[in-house]
Amino acid sequence: MTLFDHQALALRFVAALRSGDIATLRTVFTEDCVTEWPQSGERVRSLADFAAILDNYPGGPAGRQQELETLRARPVDTLKLVAPTYTFVAVEGGGNTGTITVKGRYPDGSDWWIVTLYRLRDGKIAQATNFFAPVYPAPEWRRQWVELIG
Repeated sequence: MTLFDHQALALRFVAALRSGDIATLRTVFTEDCVTEWPQSGERVRSLADFAAILDNYPGGPAGRQQELETLRARPVDTLKLVAPTYTFVAVEGGGNTGTITVKGRYPDGSDWWIVTLYRLRDGKIAQATNFFAPVYPAPEWRRQWVELIG
């Protein structure tokens, strides 16, 4: 696959996370995909099980509560802005392997980085390993040696 194809796949991946819709998931994952979450020691062995996890997410299906792609503000007495649960950040890929970086906001309001390493079969993800890392403030003690980037 070309880099453009990996980007199109990554954008469908994030759309699938947002919607949890099985038809969208089928455009991204093989039916027998294997997804691993090393930090929790779990392995999901099918698209059906992965879709069931998204569907049964505590507090409601993951991503479906907040589906707006963009924010538009207008003058009102009270303004409530809703942001996407998952935001595409980057993709790198070549051949049948790639990496997708996503920023996720969980129902408790915490922000996390989600990195997915994947392998393709027939243009769909057949194997994925996801790593989840919370956003945290940089410690003050090393400030003199770093540049803040976010």
